[in-house]
Amino acid sequence: MSLSPAGAGEPVRDPTASRGSIIEIHSAAVASKTVVTPASQRLIIRAKGEPCDGAPVIDVAVDGHSVGTRSVSTSWTDYPLAAEIPTGSHTIAVTFADPLSSGSCTRSLSLDSVRIVPSGNIKAAPPVLGGAALFVGDYSTGDFSQWDVVQNRFYNSSGAGYTPTYAAAVVDDPVKGKAARFEVRDGDYPGFPSGDRSEVQGTTALSGGTEGQTRWYSFAVKFDPDFPQNHASLGWGVTNQWHCNCGGSPPVGWDVNEKNGQWSLIVHKQSAPNVVIDRVDIYDTPLQVGSWHDVTMEIRYSASDSDGYIRLWMNGVRQTFLDGSDTYTTRTMVPGTSGIYYKEGYYRQRGIAPTGVVYHAGFRAAASEGGLVG
Repeated sequence: MSLSPAGAGEPVRDPTASRGSIIEIHSAAVASKTVVTPASQRLIIRAKGEPCDGAPVIDVAVDGHSVGTRSVSTSWTDYPLAAEIPTGSHTIAVTFADPLSSGSCTRSLSLDSVRIVPSGNIKAAPPVLGGAALFVGDYSTGDFSQWDVVQNRFYNSSGAGYTPTYAAAVVDDPVKGKAARFEVRDGDYPGFPSGDRSEVQGTTALSGGTEGQTRWYSFAVKFDPDFPQNHASLGWGVTNQWHCNCGGSPPVGWDVNEKNGQWSLIVHKQSAPNVVIDRVDIYDTPLQVGSWHDVTMEIRYSASDSDGYIRLWMNGVRQTFLDGSDTYTTRTMVPGTSGIYYKEGYYRQRGIAPTGVVYHAGFRAAASEGGLVG
């Protein structure tokens, strides 16, 4: 969430919070965020406060309309508020308007999380608030300097040194603000295995993980209206990769070649680097060219089929995988390897004639779900 004014508070690590990090507010401020949400009937604010001649009071609003106020206690408490929220984009705001400082005390507010509870039996979305990101690659700088490497036909080096070409450029977007536009044409082969590509790459420490670590990811992907919707007939193609440091097929990735017109989450189970023992399509969704897919994922990294897992939210809604589960248990690393790093863009089989354009925005990686919110 963003805080206005920014100097009214700061993120603070707190081991008693649900995700280990909070926003601590010590003067009058509004914490807000615009999110895409399914139809919802309730908000849950988790907060605590320091009293001073009275408890702190919060006012919660959706799209500028108050849905309730609450006095906040001195211990972490969930404060539910009824809120009829239709499907779509909405701004959730928590206002702390009654700070007080005297010679002996200071009235302040600590926000742990804001959770939107969808209508019916749909599982709740991840919290809107809390935590700290390990890595942000959202292109808000207007360039590729946030990313460790840019790779395309013309360039394979530091993101900070990249000069934009048609292959990769940051553009303005009416929904996301800034987005990266990745274009691949037939023959855009960079000279190393194995396909035509235009991608960015993060580091293992910041964008990926190692055995036993759990990482949360949020990002958005949009396929250009002219993107080939018969990709499965044309050849393989990948937009997002959680890639082994050892090379070869990514243990986890989003592909466009499983089914024509579909974007698919694929697991490559490997017994050793690039020794694939099973390729599993665990989730499909239509490409919906011209529209943004807002994705949240939780991945536990492990080379063990019993310890690794993947969880998925699309446009704020927890998803069920093709096997009927909402937690897909599988190895997410290659046995005997050191870790995973992340790549996004567009990477595809050589010899595909149609040009393809894919947009990416908003990438964040965090150790907890609360860290996905800026």
